[in-house]
Amino acid sequence: MKKAMEPYDLLYLLILQMLNEASMGKMRVVHGDILTYRMERAFPNHLRKAWEDDPPNVHIIGNLPFNVSTPLIIKWLEDMANRTGPFTYGRTQMTLTFQHEVAEVRSTLP
Repeated sequence: MKKAMEPYDLLYLLILQMLNEASMGKMRVVHGDILTYRMERAFPNHLRKAWEDDPPNVHIIGNLPFNVSTPLIIKWLEDMANRTGPFTYGRTQMTLTFQHEVAEVRSTLP
């Protein structure tokens, strides 16, 4: 069963699609469940670099909803330690936005 998208989500997706078109193939928008998406298959193999090398030409950008932020951060920290998931390509760069509530909870933890 598909969930209805909020108007904000629809606007965000539209903006991403416009950016995708303007990037002339340098960007790909994937809209789906980030917790089940197989990041290790997301990019071409020729982009893989050794961990010690400079970061690969891979950059993950995401706007993470409250309900997946904590599980995803934990998953990516485990992936980083094991060099799996998005980190099979090397030290993959990420730019992530979180809802205000996530930042408040994270900043108040001991």
